[in-house]
Formats: sequence, C-alpha cells, structure tokens
Amino acid sequence: MEDKETSHHRMGVVIGFGRTRSPSIILALLSLSLALASPQAYFWEVGRSDECHVRQSELQQQSFYSIWSWCTDMLVFGALPLLVLLLNVGVLRRIRHVGRLRFQDCSTHSAAPTAHPCRQQHAARRTSSRRDTHHAATSLIDTSSSSSSSSHHNFTATTVTLLWVSFYLIFTTLPVTIVFAIQTVIPLGSPMPVEEMGADPTWRNYLTYYTARVVIKEIGMSHHVGNVFIYLATSRRFRRQVRKRMHGGGAAPYAPKHWDLSSTNGAISLNTVRTEQLHVTEHAHTSSA
Repeated sequence: MEDKETSHHRMGVVIGFGRTRSPSIILALLSLSLALASPQAYFWEVGRSDECHVRQSELQQQSFYSIWSWCTDMLVFGALPLLVLLLNVGVLRRIRHVGRLRFQDCSTHSAAPTAHPCRQQHAARRTSSRRDTHHAATSLIDTSSSSSSSSHHNFTATTVTLLWVSFYLIFTTLPVTIVFAIQTVIPLGSPMPVEEMGADPTWRNYLTYYTARVVIKEIGMSHHVGNVFIYLATSRRFRRQVRKRMHGGGAAPYAPKHWDLSSTNGAISLNTVRTEQLHVTEHAHTSSA
C-alpha cells in the first residue's frame, strides 16, 4: 500500500517526463527545427567569390527574410526562455504541493499508533508507559520538525537554482536576438579603404553596431557553460559532489536522510524518516508491555 501511494505521489511530479514520451518529444523537436531552418536554404546563396551571403532581394526591411528572422528569433530566443521559466514555476508548485501531501500523510500514519493508550496494563506500569509514550511523541515531533526544516531548505535551494537558470537564459539570449534582428536596419558605407572608414559616419555607425553585436554574442554564448557556476553558487549537494570528484572519491551515491525535493529519490528518504518514526513507536509499546 505504501509503495502504491509513493508511486502515485511521485507520478504527479514526473507525469510529463516519462520515458514513454521521449520518442514523441524528440520527433516533435526535430520536426520543429527542420521547419524553422528550411527557409534558410532560400535566403542564402553562394556568390561568384564562393562566399555565402543573403540574397540581394531579401535585404529590404519588409522582405520575407526580415519578417521570418524577427518571428523565429523572438520565438526561439524570446518566447522559449519565458516558457521555460513558466514551466519551472509550475514544476516548483507541483513539487511543493506533493511534498506537503507526503508530510501530512507521514504525520497522520506516525501519530496514529500513539493516539490510543493501552488500557489493560497494570496500574503500576501505567506511569512508565505514559512516560515512554511521551518520549516517543517528543521524538516523533523532533524528527518531523527536522524533516520539515530540511525539506524547506531543499525546496528553497531548488527554487533559487531554477529561477537563476531561467533568468540567466533570458538575459543571455534575448539581447542576441535583438542585435541580430536589427542588422538589416544598419546600413553599410560605400566601398573604401579601411584607413578611411574611421572618417566616414556611416561606417562608424556600422562598426559601433558590429562591435556591440560581437560582445553581446559572446556573452550570449556563455549560457551553454554558465549554468555550472549557478549550480555551484546555489546547490549545496552539487558542491559536495564536485568536491568528492576533485578529491578522487568518484561519484558516491547520494542517500539523503530527509526528503530532498531537488531529486527523484524523495520517496526513499521519506520512507527512511517514516521507518525511524515507526521504530520509535514500537519501542514505546515494547517498554509499556
């Protein structure tokens, strides 16, 4: 019965991420990528100098290339990061809801055996039984409080990590979209030697834009590797695993003592807490007998 309840509660968190949906998700992403990239085969051409450049007919502001670039860039680098942020918030709310249900269920089951005193014991042992029962209840409260405090800390750490990752993705991708979308608006100067471009106002404007674009593009590329620093700054578990690997300890299995909401092993650690509580309760009944 306990395994069935655990499966139902964990299903609420991982319902959209099961293995059975992976092929469909991969196929959908592949189809979307091909649909977004296929018009590029028309926009670009190879000139006589074997250089790839945009067709001259597509360099106007109201061209199909300009409209397509604006729409696809805002979709991939603007709407998608916002969607990731909203999905992360939804996952956090679901984890918090499931965690509250699990701890309420744990408290109900652990408190039930101690709610009814043994009325058939001898009067001389009743005082000792009450004392042991009080000790068991105190231990249960301490264990539940410690478990709740640990889960609250883990949930807060998970929230901070997911929000930082989401906002960092938006911060690094949205400016890149904007600078690349306005590249057709910035005109090029007339052909001239490089030494004379500094005195031409049109070329100065374009070179200023090009410098800003290169800097923003390099900052935007950091989102591929920058998440590791966010994990190091916000996740205690990640820092512990990094220290173990750097000291040659390897990837030791992580066995949390309480429910870590940032991992999928929450049910295992919660069962550990419940087992400890049942052991305390059994000890109280054994002493009273």
